[in-house]
Amino acid sequence: MWDPGFEYVRAARATLPGWHRRMSMIATNSYGRPSRPGLAAGLHPRGSVEGVAFLVAPDKCPEILDVLSKREWAYLAVMAPMRLADGSSVRALTYLASPVNGRFRTTQPVGDFLRRLSHGVGRKGYAADYVRQSAEALSAHGVRQSDLHDLVPVIAGGTRFRR
Repeated sequence: MWDPGFEYVRAARATLPGWHRRMSMIATNSYGRPSRPGLAAGLHPRGSVEGVAFLVAPDKCPEILDVLSKREWAYLAVMAPMRLADGSSVRALTYLASPVNGRFRTTQPVGDFLRRLSHGVGRKGYAADYVRQSAEALSAHGVRQSDLHDLVPVIAGGTRFRR
């Protein structure tokens, strides 16, 4: 949300009904590596989640879809209905936790979860920074309470190993 990795026209707060966000993907590349796996967010059935929707220029769609398909390969791409902050409804490309991908853990022991959040580090940085930056991006769009916000104090007390 803080660095989508593509050019966009506008970003807006959005609500996706029927799904909830959970730090459930075992990350072994961007925010973790095999020796120090981290976590990334996944959208799972039930609930409702607030996030950010990006409007892109139609002529940029092929290029952006190429970027996203390479980056979000572990997720299931779907067009989903969501509600924007202005009250309008749109269908938008959304990436869900894939039920057939072995990287997603709907439940995990607390110790493993905390260790992955606190110590996971990969080519894009620490898993803890991913959580902080995501929470900050949500706050910038008016989302002041989320699962990511709830995790910030948890990781603030943790220690991290150096790269």
